[in-house]
Amino acid sequence: MNAATARALSLFDEFVELPAPLRAQRLAALAAAEPHTHAALLRLLDADADDAAGVLERSPARVLADLHERERGRESVAASPPAPEPADLRVGARLGAWRIDRIVGRGGMGTVYAAHRDDGQYQQRVAIKCLRAELDSPLLVAAMREERNLLARLDHPGIAALVDGGVDGDGRPWFALRYVEGEPIDAWCDQRRLGIEARVDLLLQVCDAVAYAHAQGVLHRDLKPSNVLITSEGRAQLLDFGLSAQLGPLREAPGELPALTPHYAAPEARQHGAQGPATDLYALGVLSYRLLGGHWPTPLHGLRPLMPGADSGAPVAMDGLLGARPGDAALAR
Repeated sequence: MNAATARALSLFDEFVELPAPLRAQRLAALAAAEPHTHAALLRLLDADADDAAGVLERSPARVLADLHERERGRESVAASPPAPEPADLRVGARLGAWRIDRIVGRGGMGTVYAAHRDDGQYQQRVAIKCLRAELDSPLLVAAMREERNLLARLDHPGIAALVDGGVDGDGRPWFALRYVEGEPIDAWCDQRRLGIEARVDLLLQVCDAVAYAHAQGVLHRDLKPSNVLITSEGRAQLLDFGLSAQLGPLREAPGELPALTPHYAAPEARQHGAQGPATDLYALGVLSYRLLGGHWPTPLHGLRPLMPGADSGAPVAMDGLLGARPGDAALAR
């Protein structure tokens, strides 16, 4: 392998993740400075585009899409439809003073329901979180109780507050939160084509809520767009402390709890389950990069970075995304 090829291989992961216009700019600069490296890199990029590259250099989305297509090809035309999911017996039932109306969402540990006050005292809507019956275990019961205890510490306009809590008929803990009607922060920004100032304002609201939680000794540990809802008034609301923990020195977490969201989790959290203020700050950084730059800070979409000990590469500076794709990122506005 000559020096130009080796250099091209070292640049491949960085260039393959770039948006097409930005990649063209970077390739033009490389052609002027290192023509032999440029030629070798073009061959690698062309091979990847033709699917001639190995599976470790292919997009996981592409790998899964190809696999899905092959599986669909094997399916019989007369295949019977999948059996419907069994009805959730909690819907329509009473839990404490609350009547459960519908399922809002399911997470790794619990199910969240919309509910209303049903004891004739006053009217209120809440979101009730219950432990999923099929995941009942002493560790998860303890985790639910810990989440409830930590939420009881928090009283901030940017965090969905604890309203009530108790134990169901099977001895499993539940708790009710202020109901938040809103959209995930990324969808809110993109649908309204918000500029950089409006996005930064929302991020500052999120940072204020996280800083408050840290000041109360609480880590979130799963900061991502779906856990930050924006209300119709444009206020950020931080949700789902299901993986929360007490603030303390960086340490490893129990291994049996639901997995973190890998694309937003810090390397030490992904690899060792470590938790600390820095892991929340890392997730905030990724969230900021996604909202302001429209892309991931480091190449995440090749399979090689997912291998143990692999280096995901240095992040691309956000100002390098200027002009990448008009309308795709706040920086392009």
